[in-house]
Amino acid sequence: MSGRTERGISLFEAMMALFLAGVMVLFMAPVFFRLVNDHRVVAYTNELVGALRFARVQALDTISPVTLCSSHDGRDCSATPWTHGYIAFIDHGVPGTVDGEDRILKVSGARVLNVSARLQGADYVRFQRNGALLARAPAAADTESPLESPLWVRALAALSPVAPAQAAVPFADEYTANAPASFVVCSGVLGRVINVTAVGQVRTETVECR
Repeated sequence: MSGRTERGISLFEAMMALFLAGVMVLFMAPVFFRLVNDHRVVAYTNELVGALRFARVQALDTISPVTLCSSHDGRDCSATPWTHGYIAFIDHGVPGTVDGEDRILKVSGARVLNVSARLQGADYVRFQRNGALLARAPAAADTESPLESPLWVRALAALSPVAPAQAAVPFADEYTANAPASFVVCSGVLGRVINVTAVGQVRTETVECR
């Protein structure tokens, strides 16, 4: 009967395996964080696009002006970040104010996300009864600015083996100058712009945040 020699892995081999596993984790971490941030941005962008389209459809169906504004309590418009909540309501009275016979149609509560959403070009969005956009002039100061990317996020993005193909357009205020109202949604270095045209059409574009 021939003898057998069973041999396990050496300490050196175990250390090399751990080292290679660590390199792979460091190599893939930037891709993972980029995908997570992009998912957050896309999810919130889709939510806002849905709310804008809902408000426009309601304006057409009810033949009434419908306003979409930020709201922290789900009852009144407020100068608070859009991620703290917003409402859509039939706006027969003072534009941008829930009063008189105005009726709230949709309420979206606060979202706990590492996402910044800022409305540029207006402090609320109001669709006329024909679906066209009626945007109020900008407020005296922005209620929320795009998130400044933390140092570790920028470092991971710099180390990423994947080019930011979905964030190829530099962030700039003039990027949204052609739209009466625009939302800028950011998370880390990734972002989306939601442009609302004068006739009420909603379009999205990809941007790179600050």
